[in-house]
Amino acid sequence: MKFDKVFRFAAALAAALCALPLMADNVSQGVDRTPVDMSYTQEEWDFAKAEAARKVQEYRNYNSTHPNSQIDGTLDPERVKKMLEIQKDPLAVAEFNQKASVAEINKFNDDTKTIRDATKKTVQEKVAKEWNKLHPDSKVEMKAEDVEIWEPTNEPKPGQKPKIGQDWDVNVKVPEVDKKTEKWKTGKDGKIARKDFGAEKSKPFIDDAYFEATGGEDVHGKKTPEKVKRVAGESHVTSTDANHLEAYKDPDRVIGDNKTKPGYKYGEDYGDVFEYKSSQNIEDEVRNTYMTKPGADFEKFRQTFKQYDKFIKPHLDGLGAKLSDDCVESMKIFEKVANGEISPLQGRKMLAEKNLPPPEQVIEKLKGQVEAAEKLNPNKYKPKAPEQQPKAPPEQPQTPEQQPKAPPEKQPKAPEQQPKAPPEKQPQAPEQQPKTTPEQQPKTTPEQQPKTTPEQQPKTTPEQQPKT
Repeated sequence: MKFDKVFRFAAALAAALCALPLMADNVSQGVDRTPVDMSYTQEEWDFAKAEAARKVQEYRNYNSTHPNSQIDGTLDPERVKKMLEIQKDPLAVAEFNQKASVAEINKFNDDTKTIRDATKKTVQEKVAKEWNKLHPDSKVEMKAEDVEIWEPTNEPKPGQKPKIGQDWDVNVKVPEVDKKTEKWKTGKDGKIARKDFGAEKSKPFIDDAYFEATGGEDVHGKKTPEKVKRVAGESHVTSTDANHLEAYKDPDRVIGDNKTKPGYKYGEDYGDVFEYKSSQNIEDEVRNTYMTKPGADFEKFRQTFKQYDKFIKPHLDGLGAKLSDDCVESMKIFEKVANGEISPLQGRKMLAEKNLPPPEQVIEKLKGQVEAAEKLNPNKYKPKAPEQQPKAPPEQPQTPEQQPKAPPEKQPKAPEQQPKAPPEKQPQAPEQQPKTTPEQQPKTTPEQQPKTTPEQQPKTTPEQQPKT
């Protein structure tokens, strides 16, 4: 059976299983997963679109009359307010990216960088201080510059118009201590080895630093723990680590240069992160009132197509796998919504008219097919093979007593290095040797029969053994 057929069958099964509640994730992440009413009317959509256009126009007007970003060395509070109004609204972000000039977009991004740089500086200082407090007996003292802020992001396509981003993921990493030397541990490259400080431990520092970097009480009013959390939440600032549902466990294989290569080690992780970004996280935003329902529905279409276009399609192409026809057709409609050609309500209607699943089921199917492609592909992740032995002449295998005396060039070949042996001289498979009992083969013990292991019988793969 061909891989593509096996993949499609398993993908359908996996998609069905995806509909089951993810109880383990709910508990481990401590997140409320109660159903959220995501329905809204055409009138609500029209109002949300008008509000987005108003926010964008107000920022552009202010930017033209107040070109200087800073006042007395700090960002203009009024400018920051208008920036945050756009930042918290997916429809306003899309409107700005479509309507604003390159100069306006670059200006917005420069001011955003100023805010983020200030946030990171404060986080580094506070995390270093916290680490020293938690390790009073350590022989090394952590400094702010020892703390690393990792910001996973997606590079724009070459030649693409710049855009402003929707969210900001922040992963705080700290040096590891070498237990033997009691100094910072270093890798083979001589650089300090770092580990995640932890999403939950980092979040209070990130939220507080972001609140202050965006103007503090001058912009947000009286400071309270609830308001600090809300300001970060509305701007979609997320504290992550390797175990967070927002983060890929092996980002280089997903968003790096190797994303099109087969063999991603964490098949389920790929699907889980995709589902979280495209669905669960967006519903959380509505649950916490960080997004309006129309904005969240648009973001669901946009984020799903973004994950498909940037990660899923290139990765499946690298695996030699294909999505089901209905998913491919659905993505064409998702793209139209993401580009602002049609509204999410129109997108849902088009899906129904073409007998395609609704967006929520499309996301589940994509998740299942990604996971199935990884688990069933013959090129899936395998541990690094041990170093091969030097080649040896095609002579009879030596006994263990004889092998140590043989020079390197006369050692028997590794199993992978004996493809040229004549068919009549190759040992037969176990099924073809019924008359040769173990007693009659004293020189061919299991240890001396490396050529007949299951891994070295490519002609009897599971796909070619329908009876088993």
